[in-house]
Amino acid sequence: MLLLAMAAALSAPLPRDPASWITDNDYPRSAYAAGEQGQVTVVLTIDESGDPQICAVRSTTAPASLARLSCNLIVQRA
Repeated sequence: MLLLAMAAALSAPLPRDPASWITDNDYPRSAYAAGEQGQVTVVLTIDESGDPQICAVRSTTAPASLARLSCNLIVQRA
């Protein structure tokens, strides 16, 4: 029984560091030049294998293009 628990723990997916999901290098130059900024709150749906599947913007003060970019990057990198 203990071996099964250990095997399950070893095979469980490990989350990637959230600090690597979106970095300063991802900020679009055009958005920076236009002074676009804001906060984006998202809900991320994860499947049984631990892979992100769906990102939905819950709220945002940022332009829609930055909110979409945030979700796209999170799904790719989370």
